[in-house]
Amino acid sequence: MDNAAGGTVWAALDAPFGTTVLSQTGEVTLLLTRGADLVTTRHLHAWHDEFGHLVRGSGEIEIDGVPHPVTAGSTWEIRRGTPHGGRFDGEFTVLVWFTPGDDLAAPDRVNL
Repeated sequence: MDNAAGGTVWAALDAPFGTTVLSQTGEVTLLLTRGADLVTTRHLHAWHDEFGHLVRGSGEIEIDGVPHPVTAGSTWEIRRGTPHGGRFDGEFTVLVWFTPGDDLAAPDRVNL
């Protein structure tokens, strides 16, 4: 990651609660989400792989029916078509990559 992109990521870590698009190309979409007490309903992505890294906080990610506790520093991979969901307890910051890049105006999320 070059210095400019890295500076953008680190500056965004203290952004207000919500989701910030850090990068969006045909190859990857990088999102940073800050919030508190979030529950993500079970869903899958039809044509994207998802990678996540929990920067701050804790919770649980359920991948294909198997719960995985997560704490700051945890990283996960979810292959396209794999049912998943989860929750973050208290305040959290998470980086999520989708590859290939996601069209945020027409996401490929399928709620289950």
